[in-house]
Amino acid sequence: MDRSLYPASGAAIARTRKKFVPQPLAAFKAFSESVFADGALPARTNN
Repeated sequence: MDRSLYPASGAAIARTRKKFVPQPLAAFKAFSESVFADGALPARTNN
């Protein structure tokens, strides 16, 4: 199969996602920052 079902991720897709669904994007970013904050997970798990 030479074509993907989903478009390649890039800056244009990110801008569109931010424009149309800002709340889920903000929630994901907050979750990601909290998980990867210092001390949130052991260093071995965090990598």
